[in-house]
Parts: sequence; structure tokens; C-alpha cells
Amino acid sequence: MGVTTFDLAALGYLAVGFLAMAVNGFSAPFSLPWIALHLGAFVMVATACEAAGQRREALVDGLIGAGVLIALIALHESAGGQLPWDIVRRPGATFANRNAVGGYCAILTPLALARATMKPHPLRTFAASALLLTVALCRARSSWLGLLVAGLLSVAACIELKRRGMLPALPRRGLIGACVAGLAVVVALNAGSWAGLNWKEPTPLKSSFSRLLEHDAGTGLSRVEQHQVGLAMLSVKPLIGFGPELWRREAPRFAHAATGQHARFIAPLWSPASDLLRHAVETGLLGLAAAGAMAFSLLAGARRRVTQAGELVTLAAMGSLVVALVISGFDALLTRPASVALVAALAGLLRSDCERRAELAPAWAGGAAISLAALLALGISAPRYLALKSLTEDFSATAVLRVSPFQFHPYEALLTVVMSERRERCSTLAPAATLVDTYLPNEPELLRLLARCAEQQGDWSAAADHLRRARVIEPHDTNTELALRAVLSRQSTGLGDGEAHP
Repeated sequence: MGVTTFDLAALGYLAVGFLAMAVNGFSAPFSLPWIALHLGAFVMVATACEAAGQRREALVDGLIGAGVLIALIALHESAGGQLPWDIVRRPGATFANRNAVGGYCAILTPLALARATMKPHPLRTFAASALLLTVALCRARSSWLGLLVAGLLSVAACIELKRRGMLPALPRRGLIGACVAGLAVVVALNAGSWAGLNWKEPTPLKSSFSRLLEHDAGTGLSRVEQHQVGLAMLSVKPLIGFGPELWRREAPRFAHAATGQHARFIAPLWSPASDLLRHAVETGLLGLAAAGAMAFSLLAGARRRVTQAGELVTLAAMGSLVVALVISGFDALLTRPASVALVAALAGLLRSDCERRAELAPAWAGGAAISLAALLALGISAPRYLALKSLTEDFSATAVLRVSPFQFHPYEALLTVVMSERRERCSTLAPAATLVDTYLPNEPELLRLLARCAEQQGDWSAAADHLRRARVIEPHDTNTELALRAVLSRQSTGLGDGEAHP
């Protein structure tokens, strides 16, 4: 079993992640998902690498096939078709989340176009057109930008290969097929009704493209605000960050100082719309450098194979990786398990081209490590999935209290507690909110809920403490300030702890 430069960079990234956990404190609800995700990615990289060594083109076709299946479901919904999960579909989106679908299909588009050109077949032409059409309909600007960058780099690479006399002959039938795929997309965009999409602009695609680099309004402005928050966090812990998955726990307390706004107005603060920013904040500059080394080792190895053999499938895989990297700069691509699996498969496809640094024996050790990683990932993920399922079926604060710390979903639990406030008594709400507060101590809305429960129980000092914590996070929130003044006034009038206000 050989060790490549990619493997060394990946081990460095994992080491920084575990170091950040050790320094900031291990927290099961946050640390375990990160461990499971990376174990799963390790299994996918190793499996894809083994498959690429035996049947490289079959692996590429399999990845494209999975993307086409997702694209067809999205297109069916876009055309107004009904799906079992319509209840979670977001207006104006396909497949519930247009950024997720657009990014997934965009990553596979360079591979699909290369296969349709080099190995012409009607099904491959159809696959390329389906992926391109889905990317266009999703109107995910980060995906469009990724394809634009990858396209420019691919053209430059082909020109260089042509200059060296290494560009393989492209079948005329394949070139015609690629042109047909592009033409089919143009026709479908103009002729299709797309009744399933809730578009408001008269020229939606033109409107999205004109806002490709917009940064002073809409989601572009929210990304600027997220980066202001992230840079403020990075300045506090620049080397190893706050720890994996802990962006959301820590971000609200930086929002006011960084942007002058309430934490709830920096949308979305659940996870920043940039994997680059999130990794910098959670694992610091060391983790970001290790992640960059992983990407660089893959691109360098693939470039060496392309320049030596003129292999266009590898060039297309490089293009797909570039698309993923660009999307990661402007979207939370790597927070979605399906996208992580796809990027890991791409890494496995390109890993064999990386420079080898050492050979490890025996060979069976690799298989044993992969099996162990798969079992651990499943052992962590399955109980958490069952807990999440119970929260969605029983949307109450009582359900939150039944979840064990190793199954806990802090964000889903927070939503459950806040949404059940109006229909549950504080005798149930307060313990559940207190539990969530141990994992998400910087949530002003949760703190105000705890303060209201303390008021109802006549515990004025506890109510004041909760409101003071909320005021530190959002110092110019007038509602919090007025509530704190009211509590202090009642406390000063002689109502002692334990005496509820009538």
C-alpha cells in the first residue's frame, strides 16, 4: 500500500482537526459528526482509488450516472411534476436545495462532456445535456462561476497540448454530440414552461448571470457579512481555530462587533456559505494550509499525467475538481454528505497520479483500515440518524430530553425548543432549553426563552443573568434591554426569588 503526497496532506489535516478538538474541548454533538464524515470520506477515497486502478472509465461513467439520476429528478420537479418529498421543497428551487443540486451536477459536467466527446454515444450526449440543463435551471451562481473558471482553464490546457502535439484526435461524431447537447439545453430553456419553478423575473437566467459577482445586496451581501464575522473569529484563534463544526456555536457572539447587526440578521449563520471560510475558522490557518496541500497534490499529479499522456479524462477530472474548489469558496458544498462523497470519489480517481512517498506493507492492512473506518462511520451516523428521525416525528421539547449526548443534534434541538415554546409549559421547556444551552451558549433567542421561564417561576436573578448574557451577544437589541430593565425593576420592588409575578 503506497503513501502519496495527498495521503500525507490528508493526515496533516486530520491531525490539525484532532488538535483543535483537544485544545478547544471534545464535544460529542459537534466532534462525532466531523469524525464520521471524514471516516466516510476516507472510505470513499480508498474505494474510488481502487476502482480507478481497475476500471477508470467505468468509475467515471458510474459517477456521471448518479448525477444524471439526480438531474432527472430535479428536471421532473422543475417541469411541475409531483414528488413524495414536495413538502420540504423550497419555492424557486429544485430537489429541495438548488445550490446542492446545482453544485453536484456542475462538478460532474466536465466529465460528462469529455466522455460524450471522446466516447460518443447517444446516452452520453443525453447525460451531458441533462446535467447542463439542471445547472442552468438551478441558477446557482457559484456553480456557474466554477464551470466558467474550469472551462477557461481547460481551453488553455487543450491549446498547450495542441502546441506540443499531444492533443488526441477528437472524433467528429463526439464533437457533434457535444454541440447537440449544448443546443438541446438552449432549446429546452427557451421552449420549456418549467411550471415547477417559482421565478419572478421576466428573464431569470439573465438576471442571475448579471448578479454573478454581486456583493452589496441579497445573498452576496450576506456572504460579505459572514466573512466579516469569520475574519473576526479567525483573529482570535488564527492557528488551529475553534474546533471542527463549532462555527455556529461561536459565530453569534462575534456578529455585533464585526457587522453592527443582530446575530439573527446575518443569514445564514448556521453554516457560512463558504467552505473556505468555515475551514479557516474551525481548523485555523494550519488546517486551511493542509486542505490546500491536498487539493494541490491532486491537481499537480493530474497535470503530470495530462502533460505526459495527453489523457483528456484526467483533464476533465481536473476540471471537475476546479469546479468543486470554486464552489467551496462561495457555498457550503462540503457540509452536504452527497457532495462530500462525490468530491472524495474525485480525489480517489486522481490520487493514483500523486507522487508516491513510501510503501507500506502488508497490503491487507489497507483493507482492514477501510473496513474499520466504514464500521466506525456507520456506528456514529446510524444512532444520530435515528435520533434526528425521532425529533422530526415528535417535534416537542420532551423529545429533546430523550436524546442522548452522543446522538444530540444541537441545531435541530434548538429549532424544536423554540418552535414548541407556544404550546408547552416552562416545566418542560426550561430543562430542554437548558440542555441546548450547554451546547449552544450564544443563542440570544434561547437565552430570552430561559429568562421568560425563570420569570414565570419567580427566579428573578436567573432571569437577569440570562438577559445579561443575551445583551452581551446583541448589545443594541432594544427588546432584550427592556426585558432586563423590567426584571431588575421587579427584583428591586421586593419580589424575591421564588415569588412569581402575577
